[in-house]
Amino acid sequence: MGASNHAFSSLSVYTVVLGTTLLKLSLNSLHLRPRPLNAARVVDPMTPPQDSEDESSVTELLSTVTPGSTLLVTGPFDLTGSGLCLRLLCQYGTSAESALIVTTQESAETAIDRYSSLSAADDSPSIGLIDTTSPQYVRAVYGDSPVMFIPSSSDLERLALGLSELTHLEALRATPRHLAICSLDPLLATTPTPRVKRFLERLSALRANGGIALYGVDFAAHDSSTLSDISHIADAVVWVSRTSTGALKFELESTRSFAHR
Repeated sequence: MGASNHAFSSLSVYTVVLGTTLLKLSLNSLHLRPRPLNAARVVDPMTPPQDSEDESSVTELLSTVTPGSTLLVTGPFDLTGSGLCLRLLCQYGTSAESALIVTTQESAETAIDRYSSLSAADDSPSIGLIDTTSPQYVRAVYGDSPVMFIPSSSDLERLALGLSELTHLEALRATPRHLAICSLDPLLATTPTPRVKRFLERLSALRANGGIALYGVDFAAHDSSTLSDISHIADAVVWVSRTSTGALKFELESTRSFAHR
């Protein structure tokens, strides 16, 4: 086991205060394993190319986003496979900033490769990830993109602990610090919506100095009641659709308008 793992195993209990909730969990439940530094990256072919029409739409939308906003990102197709939250994060932030990312439908490895393919001229925030999907440990916490593995996205206590632990790493102290959960769908499928809402509200404490939060939701995967309830945690909704030319169109709308779709 590497030095970074030894550092974690020497601590049996870790306490974190998140909002009004006190979490006291064993760090043995957070598993880490280094990935070879020379391992090749394979860009996911599902990541759609960014054309000038896409870029114009994203740039126009992000220019209207207020620092510190919480945005629900949704549309009538697969958000994770399209990398929408990651794309917005890449273009909103800069290399002087940082971001916490939670993957619930794809591995951290895939998300890192996707993020790298979307980043323009290395001028995007440094990232740390919580991986809730991989069957094995994927990376050490000390690296360019530190990753922590949590066995299940439904274990909200461990998920909160992992995110809090990442904020103590040097690479993720840069602010503003943003937060992105690429898809809330697995959480909503296994956990009552009110509890998911409370969890997301507590996570706002992990952002810093005007960092934004991006939460992806598959519009077609939930009933209108669930969508309306979860939209209450957001300041606005990013509705993503396709134009007649196939380009992605990003529109910012109020949560009230979204509730009546």
